[in-house]
Amino acid sequence: MKNRTKNQLKMALAALTVLTLVFVQGGSVLAATTGNRKNADPGKEEVVYVTLDTAGNVDTIYVVNQFVLESDGGTITDYGNYSDIKNLSTLDEIGYENDTVTIRTDASSIYYQGVLSGAQLPWTIKISYFIDGQEYEASELAGKSGKLEIKLDITGNPQADVNFYDGCALQVSLALNAADCKNIEAPGATIANAGKNKQIAYTALPGRGLQASITADVKNFEMDGISISGVKFVLDMDIDTAELSDSFSELTDGVSELNDGASELQDGVNELYKGAKELYDGVSEFADGVSEFDEGVSDLRDGVKEFADGVLEMKDGGHELLNGFDKLYVNSYSMAGGSAQILEGLQLMAKQLDNQDTSDIVLLAQGSALVRSGLEGMAGGISQLDAGLDALQASTLAQQNAAAATQLSAMPGMEGIVALLQGNAQAFGAIDQMQAGLKNPDQGLVSGSAALAAQYKQIDDAIQFMATDENGLINGLNSLAGGLDTFARQYKKFDSGLKEYMEGLREAIDGYGELYDGMGDLADGAYELYDGVVELNDGSHELKDGAWDLADGVKKFKEGVFELSDGTTQYADGMQTFQDETSNIDERIDEEITKLMDDFTGSNVVLGSFTSPKNENVTSVQFVMSTPAIKIEKPDSSGEDMEQNLTVWDRFLNLFR
Repeated sequence: MKNRTKNQLKMALAALTVLTLVFVQGGSVLAATTGNRKNADPGKEEVVYVTLDTAGNVDTIYVVNQFVLESDGGTITDYGNYSDIKNLSTLDEIGYENDTVTIRTDASSIYYQGVLSGAQLPWTIKISYFIDGQEYEASELAGKSGKLEIKLDITGNPQADVNFYDGCALQVSLALNAADCKNIEAPGATIANAGKNKQIAYTALPGRGLQASITADVKNFEMDGISISGVKFVLDMDIDTAELSDSFSELTDGVSELNDGASELQDGVNELYKGAKELYDGVSEFADGVSEFDEGVSDLRDGVKEFADGVLEMKDGGHELLNGFDKLYVNSYSMAGGSAQILEGLQLMAKQLDNQDTSDIVLLAQGSALVRSGLEGMAGGISQLDAGLDALQASTLAQQNAAAATQLSAMPGMEGIVALLQGNAQAFGAIDQMQAGLKNPDQGLVSGSAALAAQYKQIDDAIQFMATDENGLINGLNSLAGGLDTFARQYKKFDSGLKEYMEGLREAIDGYGELYDGMGDLADGAYELYDGVVELNDGSHELKDGAWDLADGVKKFKEGVFELSDGTTQYADGMQTFQDETSNIDERIDEEITKLMDDFTGSNVVLGSFTSPKNENVTSVQFVMSTPAIKIEKPDSSGEDMEQNLTVWDRFLNLFR
C-alpha cells in the first residue's frame, strides 16, 4: 500500500513537471501551436522529448501524449511503436498490443508517456567543440581555457517524415556564464542577458536548417546543456498587397505604352529602311552617272588633246598653205598678165585679118602658136590650182571648225577659241566657194580655160595652114577673121572672169593671213583648254571615287538599318510577349506572395502524428530536445546534497530511471 501511494505521488509529480516544461520550455516559442486545437472532436497533442548526447546524436526519444475528451470518461485508442509506456495523469491501466495503446478512463483528459523504438528524428544534429582551433570531445572540454568555438549543423533527415522538417521551426538556445566567457560572438543569433548568463538564441525557419558558430574567450569552461525546441510555425501576418498591386498596375500600363512605342518604333525603322534603300538606289544611280561623266571627261580630255595637236599641226600646215597661196597668187597674177597680152594679141590678129593684110602671115602664124601655147598653159595652171584646192578639202575643214566652235560655245571661258574656230570656218568656206566658182561648168575658169584652149586650137590650125598654103590664104582670111573675132570676144569675157577670180583670191589670201595670225592664239588656247580638261578629269576621278565611297557608306547604312529593323522587330515581338506575360502580373504576384509565404512559413504543410501515421485528429506536435551539461567534476557530497543540485529536467528523467 505504501509503495502504491509512493508511485501515485511520483506520477502526479511527473505530470506536474510535464505541464511545467510545456509552459517553461515551449511557452514563449511554441504557444502559437494551440491555434490548431479543434474542440469539436477529441484531440490529441504530442510533445516529443529527445535526449541528445553532447555531439547531437539521439539517445532517447520520449513522447508525452495528451488527450482532451469531449466529456468525462471514454476509451482512448492510440498507436505507436513503444518500448515502455507510463500513465502520467491517472491510475488507469494502459493496454498495449501490436503497437496499439488502449486506455479506459473516466477523466476529461489524460497524459501518457511512451519511449519510442526505432523512431527517426526529422533533423540531423551535429555539434562540434573547439579550443584554440583544436577539436575536443565534450567530455574533455570542461575546465578548458582559450578560444572556444561551438559549431552547430542542423539539416533535414531524409529517413524521417519530411513534413516535420518542412513545417516546423526550431529555436536553439544555450547560456554562457558572462564571468567566465568573454568576447562572445554569435552571428545571426539573438544575445540577451539572463542573470549572470548570456542567453544565445537562434531561430531556424521551416525547411531551412541551421549552420551556426559561437565563439568566446573562456576560462575554466563549463556550460548548461543546449536546448532545441521545434514547433509548427504559424505566422499570422496579413500582407496588404493592394499598394504593390497598384504599382504593378502602373507597371502594366507602362509596359503597354512601351509596347505601343515599340510598334511605332518598328514602323519608323521600317520607313527608315525604305528610305535608306531608296537613298542607296539613288546614290548608286548617281555614282553610275558620275562614272559615265568621268568616262566622258576622259574622252573629252583625249579629244581636246587631239584638237590641240590638230590646231598645232594646222598652224604648221597653215604656214605652208599661206606660202602656197602666195605662190598661187603670183602665178595667177602672171597668168592674168599673160591673159591680157593674149587678149591684146588676139585683137591685133583680128584687125590684121579684117584688113586682109597677108604681108606678115608668117609672123601671124608664129604669134598664133604662142597664143595657143599660152592658152593651153593657162588651162593647165587652172587645172593644177583646182587640184590643189581639192587636196586642201576646204569644205571639210570649214565643217570641222564650225562643229568644234558649236561644241565649245557652251563651255565658259572658250569665247576666244570659239571666235577663232568660227573665223576658220568662214575662211575655209570662202575658199570652198572660190573653188566652186572654178568648177562651175557654165562659167567656171576650169572648164572655160579648157574650152578656150580647144577652140583656139582650131583657129591656130587654120592660121598655120594658111601660112603654108597660098591658094587657101585669101579664101580663109574672111572666115578666120570672123572666127577669131568671135573668139576674141569670148576670151575677153574669160579675161574678165580671171580678173574677178584674182580679186577673190586676193581677198581669200588676205583673210587667211589674218586667220593664220590667230592660229597661234588658238593653239595656246587649245592647250590651256587641255590643261583645264585634265584638271577637270582629275576632279571627275575624285568625284567618281567619292561617289562610290558614298554609295558604299549608304550601303552599309542601309545594311545597318536592316539589322536595326530586325532588332526592332524582335524588340517589338518581345515587348508584345512581355505585355502578354505581364497583363495580369498583379494577380500573379499576389498568388506568388501567398505561395512564397506558405513555403517560407511551412503553413501549407499538414503535420500528422509523429508516433504513428494511424493516429488522427492530432492538433499539435512539439519537439523538446536537449544535450547534457558540460560541467567541471566536483568532490562527491551526500546524496541529499546531490538531490538538491538536480535540475527539474534531471528530476523528470529520474522518474524513468
